[in-house]
Amino acid sequence: MNDGLGMLDENGFITFANEKICQMMGCSREEIIGRRVTDFIDADDLQTFQERFLAHSKGIISSFELTCRKTDGQKIFTIISPGPVVDDQGNLKGGFAIITDITERRKTEDALKESEQRFRTIFDYAFDGILLAEPEEKKLVTGNYAICKMLGYTPEELKAMTVFDIHPREHLAEVLDQFERMDRGDVTVSYDIPLKNKNGRILYADISCSHLSISGQRYLMGIFRETTNRKRREEQTIQWSEQLEGLVLERTQQLEAVVAELESEIIERRQAESVLLQRKNEAQGFFDEIVQSLTTLQTSLRNLVYVPAEDIMFKLGDMHMLVEEILEKLRKANVTPP
Repeated sequence: MNDGLGMLDENGFITFANEKICQMMGCSREEIIGRRVTDFIDADDLQTFQERFLAHSKGIISSFELTCRKTDGQKIFTIISPGPVVDDQGNLKGGFAIITDITERRKTEDALKESEQRFRTIFDYAFDGILLAEPEEKKLVTGNYAICKMLGYTPEELKAMTVFDIHPREHLAEVLDQFERMDRGDVTVSYDIPLKNKNGRILYADISCSHLSISGQRYLMGIFRETTNRKRREEQTIQWSEQLEGLVLERTQQLEAVVAELESEIIERRQAESVLLQRKNEAQGFFDEIVQSLTTLQTSLRNLVYVPAEDIMFKLGDMHMLVEEILEKLRKANVTPP
């Protein structure tokens, strides 16, 4: 028999114990029989046993959990399934109980509860927002304090909502596509996903996703790290960059216009200098010709005294022609003699 079987008299003394009970308590049958059953019950559960024993004497019988103590002091967690022992006249003479050792199960349950408590503590007090959602219906199951603060809803309000309720309507197609991809396992992180809080304000968050199974039910757990400020800074940086590029383009165009104007002025100045140089060369040539003609005329006048009388008229004619030549050059050069 895998369960313990024991019997008590009407005063609570043990009258029978099978081998399984001896193994549970870590002692021999002789060390058990004749002792009060309360000697093997944990002090914290004594009141529970006394209440149940009294109810049993009144004919109210039901199973219950009871913490016992082995002879070395170790706790044993059990389920007691009692029954009455009566004489031929139907008088209660004691009782029997089938005792099931659930110590390992309780340890497993306690470990699970402790694990769940640790998870719940981490879940509730995590810096990032966390949401559990049912993937088929897109229903929100629960959320931690951070996500409630982020979205402005209470945990009770979130439980009555769906994924559709926490995202802007104009971005739902994009959001649902990312949700389905996360559910399939195609992606584990989605960046800068738009959210809508209770007041209608638009927020942004990076969402990392993992799958959970609780009591056989499949869930998606999303961890939300708000990126609204980063998103705003990126948008501001892009805006400033565009403004700077526009300003640089405007200044470049202005510089190009100034350079073009300067180049035009330089070309005009070079052309003017070329014309001036040409005129200077022409004036110098004209001046040299005039000087040469005047020098010739001066020489002729100086030599006139040495010319014979019969040749004077001839010389004067040459000198007259030279003067006319000089005057003609001056007229061509648009120079009016004084």
